[in-house]
Amino acid sequence: MKRFFSVAIALSLLTVLYGCAGGSDSVSDSTPSDRTREVKNVIFIVGDGMGIAQVAALNELGMDTNAFYMFPQTAFVSTYSANNRVTDSAAGGSALFTGHKTNNSVLGMDADSCNVPNFAEKCEAAGLKCGIVTLCSFTHATPAAMYAHNITRHDDEGIADDFLSSGLDVVFTGGSGMFAPDENGGNARLDSLKAMGYNVVLDDYGFIGSIPEEWDNIVFLPFKKHFPDTDERRPGMLAECTQAALEILGKNNPDGFLLMVEESQIDFSCHDHLTESLFKDMEEINSTMLVAKKFADSHPGTLIIVTADHETGGLTIASNDSDFNKGDSGIDYRWSTGGHTGIYVPLFAYGAGAEEFHGIMDNTEVHRKVCELLGI
Repeated sequence: MKRFFSVAIALSLLTVLYGCAGGSDSVSDSTPSDRTREVKNVIFIVGDGMGIAQVAALNELGMDTNAFYMFPQTAFVSTYSANNRVTDSAAGGSALFTGHKTNNSVLGMDADSCNVPNFAEKCEAAGLKCGIVTLCSFTHATPAAMYAHNITRHDDEGIADDFLSSGLDVVFTGGSGMFAPDENGGNARLDSLKAMGYNVVLDDYGFIGSIPEEWDNIVFLPFKKHFPDTDERRPGMLAECTQAALEILGKNNPDGFLLMVEESQIDFSCHDHLTESLFKDMEEINSTMLVAKKFADSHPGTLIIVTADHETGGLTIASNDSDFNKGDSGIDYRWSTGGHTGIYVPLFAYGAGAEEFHGIMDNTEVHRKVCELLGI
């Protein structure tokens, strides 16, 4: 993207921004060229609502390639928020992307409503590129936690304004409706993006097959809000967007990057107890993990993290017969809630630095460990 500020100026702005009572995380004043680090790139994949039962559901599909078996380092992650034993996506995403617990519905702030630096800002200050890929609108809670600061996840207008100053380099999400023409036929947000040097593509998913090679910064919003629902969209769209984002971030980029990829519609399917849709969602994240793994295998220094912000639906996989002296009587997918649960979620790691993720970790610890490995 077009970087109008030097790293030093960006750091000064962050110091002012996070001068809230009680202080906050410091932002490193070193740049990637100043330090030696094993991990250069991080691909941070979030299965929104994905618990261990959702992962186990892949076994029922008889797939030839289950990517989860290829990620040797595993952990369990606690997800509680500052004010609730059961988190929502805003607080869960904020913990993963800022390293701070906050109250449910809050984005990019700590429990005292003070702004805390997120991945987008930390990468910008350290000279790393940063991107987002998701099947939902960019103003939805999980992607917004990467760049926004807001007391409520429901303030789409305020979140969209934060997006303009996020410093993100690559964005493949839904949400083009936030850039719709006003009564005068223009849109101030769209004009701002273009003035900052972004290549903007709205309402045209087919463009993904012809992105100019010279583009190194792009805002790609092919749908008005979210991508089509699981049963309505063509399989593999998340993997395609991830592949395109990695191609852009991976070329001529010696300093490295962090890319957050979210399979957001696992959560949608689990809220509505749509088992067949969940199978398709899990196939989607599986194919996306394979894309990420292929990139990591050809780009030394790449770490892949796959985890969740929380579990949704209270899914269990139960036998159809309680008499286990009998042969297999089939299984049933049973749901205990239409909301979220407070259980640990799984984490899978692959590549450089993956051995650092093991045992039981808190979601804030996952963030801190990624920052440590990247040197940001």
